Amino acid sequence: MKYKIEEVPNHDIQEFHVTEKVCSETLHSLRSSENIESHDIFKRLSKGEIEDIGYLTDALFAIDGIIEVGYHKYKLRITKADLFDWSEIEEQVLHVIKSIVAKGAEMVEIPRKACTEADRIRFRQEWERAERNYGGDFRFPNMDDFNDDDDKY
Repeated sequence: MKYKIEEVPNHDIQEFHVTEKVCSETLHSLRSSENIESHDIFKRLSKGEIEDIGYLTDALFAIDGIIEVGYHKYKLRITKADLFDWSEIEEQVLHVIKSIVAKGAEMVEIPRKACTEADRIRFRQEWERAERNYGGDFRFPNMDDFNDDDDKY
């Protein structure tokens, strides 16, 4: 299985792209395996897929520092707590992906593209424009704590 880790402008989020199907439906903002059933999408998943997502969610939340997981067809979007560093978490996440998603198969990394300072500046400009256009009430998912003094976006 091939995988790629993508950095995004928010330092607390990384996306793990894989060539094996993670989930047939997109599940956003899971904070524990218990709330899988609270998603409307739950009704469209097979019992086997629900169990697989439950195992994957339990394994990911067993890693210290992970606070949120989003599932997409071929991608996991993982949010860590602010005081943790990806160097402490990334290898554990890859181990879980290899064990559960790849079912132990060999994993080959596709070189990653780091998020540059120019990307972060562009994101901040897009954020500011969106806030102007939506009267200051606009919020991107997982960005509710954004403020002008925060340099991580």
